[in-house]
Amino acid sequence: MNKSNTQILDKSSLKRSKESAKITGEVLLALKQFVKPGVRTIEIENMVLAEIKERNSKPAFQGYNNYPFATCISVNEDFVHGFPSDRILLEGDIVTVDFGVIFEKMYSDSAYTYPVGQISQKNMDFLDCVWNSLYKSIEQAKPGNKTGDIGFATQEVLLKEGYNPSTELFGHGIGTILHGEPLIPNFGTKGTGEALSSNQCIAIEIMASQGSTKTYTKSDGWTVVTQDHSLTAHYEHTVVVNNPPMILTDCELWSKKPSLIFK
Repeated sequence: MNKSNTQILDKSSLKRSKESAKITGEVLLALKQFVKPGVRTIEIENMVLAEIKERNSKPAFQGYNNYPFATCISVNEDFVHGFPSDRILLEGDIVTVDFGVIFEKMYSDSAYTYPVGQISQKNMDFLDCVWNSLYKSIEQAKPGNKTGDIGFATQEVLLKEGYNPSTELFGHGIGTILHGEPLIPNFGTKGTGEALSSNQCIAIEIMASQGSTKTYTKSDGWTVVTQDHSLTAHYEHTVVVNNPPMILTDCELWSKKPSLIFK
């Protein structure tokens, strides 16, 4: 592991990370009322960008490795890194909004998969399961545990319900940089991988599919799609390793599983 990229927060950086993550949570919560049938995904991008700037912060994704937008907006079979566009959301779609914030030089990162209008019970059960796997995974973000403990918790929840965790996409360290070490897998074996340290900041992101997790990338060079076009979901929190773990990007949106938030 590249130790120089491991994000261990001191008292000052933790305070600033909390402020950054609070902004991210506020914007995700605002999207609950905004994401609905008839909305174009570029409108979500514009709304998020405006909300970030209104809070005297900066988008973490825009310009990162030449990525052109503040958000990644992935609809249905899009796994990650979907480009905002003129695509109109339809009743029954599911859409992931993934973005990060820079506040006083500290990064936060979060993602939430929203149902668009009324969705099928099958797909709502899927969202609930992926949401649940995120929280079970976060329980393992304790000092002395390893990244494999997090990945094992992820796959245990998903596989039990017949869903598949991504083996190609990972969470990551975060703090003074957007992507640091270690990589946080969606699969793993207990007691293996990189050891976690107290006050280490990581982004745990669960990316799962109803079918195959094999992917291809669209011609835009960014949007990753399931090869069999099976539906995907993606839930992510910025977390500080502690006992118990500290979820920085928490907000009212996360207080209940999706089926209870979107009644």
